[in-house]
Formats: sequence, structure tokens, C-alpha cells
Amino acid sequence: MRSAYYWLLDGYSALVRVMDEELQRDCGVPLFWYDVMVKLWLAPGHELRMSELAEQVLLSRSWLTRRVVQLEDAGLVVRRPDDGDRRGVVACMTELGAERFHEWERSHTRTVKRHFGALFTAAEVGVLEHCGRELSRHNRAALRGRNN
Repeated sequence: MRSAYYWLLDGYSALVRVMDEELQRDCGVPLFWYDVMVKLWLAPGHELRMSELAEQVLLSRSWLTRRVVQLEDAGLVVRRPDDGDRRGVVACMTELGAERFHEWERSHTRTVKRHFGALFTAAEVGVLEHCGRELSRHNRAALRGRNN
């Protein structure tokens, strides 16, 4: 079991580095920016409370505010007070952000196909998806239990 765990983490680490390098080469942006923007793209109205965004990003919660400020400085995101709770802040994708995100998405999709999808059969992808869902479900529940 330890070997499978090690190789899973090693493969994930190498894949993230490749995805970051290719996105920077193709689009001039780090994978951390893509991680934030994909969450905004998938959210209703392309906006999320910063606290929700922090829960959803995959790569790292640390420095999230700094990344959002960088995206805001680039004109890709705006922040505003949450209408429902003035203490909260909402990050919203701009029109320019949506345009740039589509460019990044094309690059990212090619990278994922080349360095992940091309390695596995459809049956293997199904097993990987099942394993990933179970890992996520179990460990997110464990984290929620610690936060209560």
C-alpha cells in the first residue's frame, strides 16, 4: 500500500509541475491562477465568496488573497462586498477574465490529454476517477470533522 501511495503522490507532483510549466509557456500564467479561475468559471454567475473559493482551490489555500489581488490587478477578477453579508467578500470573474480563461483552458486541456489521458484506457480512467472520488469524499469528511 505504501508503494501505491508514494507513486500516486509522486505522479501527481510531477503532473502539476508539467501543467504549470506548459501553461506558463503557452499563456504566460501560473497554474495557481488557472486553479482560481476555473473555480470562478464553474460557479454560478462566475463568482464565489472568498471563503468558498478557499475551500475549493486544489493547489493551495495559502496566499489565496494575494493570488486574487494579482488577478484583480490584471483585470481578470474584481472583488466586492457580499450583498448578503457585508462582512464577506466576493470574487467575480470579469469579461476579460472569461476571455483569458478560455485561452488557458485550451492549453490546459491539451496538457491534461497529453500527460494524463493518453496514458490510460477508458477502464483505467474509470478506476482512477472512482479512487479519486473516494479519496476526496473520505478526507474532506475527515477535515470537516476536525473543523466542527
